[in-house]
Amino acid sequence: MVYRVDLPSGWIAGTRFELALGQRAGPLRSEESAVCFSVPADGAVMVDAGVRLLSLANQLDHIGKRVTLEFCHEDTSTYDYLNRIGFFDGLRPNVVVRPERPSYSAASRYQGANSRLVEIAPLCPSSLDMSLPTRLEKALVRSIRPGARRDLIGAAAFDLFSELVGNVYEHSSSQLTGFAVLQVYKNGNSARIAVSDSGDGLLETLRPSLPTYYPRLVGLGPTQLLMHAFRDGLSRHGKGHGAGLKRCADHAIKLGANLEVRLPVNSLRLIAKRGALRTADGAQVHQNMPLIWGTHIVFDFRLD
Repeated sequence: MVYRVDLPSGWIAGTRFELALGQRAGPLRSEESAVCFSVPADGAVMVDAGVRLLSLANQLDHIGKRVTLEFCHEDTSTYDYLNRIGFFDGLRPNVVVRPERPSYSAASRYQGANSRLVEIAPLCPSSLDMSLPTRLEKALVRSIRPGARRDLIGAAAFDLFSELVGNVYEHSSSQLTGFAVLQVYKNGNSARIAVSDSGDGLLETLRPSLPTYYPRLVGLGPTQLLMHAFRDGLSRHGKGHGAGLKRCADHAIKLGANLEVRLPVNSLRLIAKRGALRTADGAQVHQNMPLIWGTHIVFDFRLD
């Protein structure tokens, strides 16, 4: 038997990718030994969905499942776009691509040629890419009109991206590669940055330290604990250490950026509003989701 994931038509952001996984526990926990992801001819994969699909496909291959990605023969626009942003460069070699893998890497051939794109960059636990935060910050700043707001965003964005990338190296605890990518969507007047890893997940690394450093938080559910980390700062090493989530949230507030955090079975989407990050409504909190290892963070920036 094959666990099939049929991606929808139209623009496919991370939330629509999640819906395509269905109501079950997800392919990582399924009894099926094979998983097939099908991309329709009229599906346009956005970068946050792209790195989430990439991470999940690699995770499935890592545990020995047969993974296939099927693309439409007639319309190759999505296939070509994924090649351009470096999706296939990060895909584990055992994953089958139909009709076939690209014969060359468009990301390598045209690296840096598009000022509105930072191609998918690998985040390997063994080697820190010191240039990546600068590349992300410059791509974002180039897309904003000159002025005080661009100067403010440039200063805060570098710190934000350094924090995001550093968190992967420090907390991932995974043999699998993480990924970061940026795409400016001019027609949507926005930029989207996605950072994805396949580690234990932020809360899973934090919870063992709660009885020692934060005993009053032991009984909190995942959403409440995550909100506490954003607002007050939490570290598995106790007060005075880390608190990377709070720094990310503080930068998101300064930049007016919306923030989504996808953990192994939970997600939380926060809206920047009136100098704070808020949950817009109950639909922004999701629990008991299909399992995807790691932490997947998405920032949406308005360009004006």
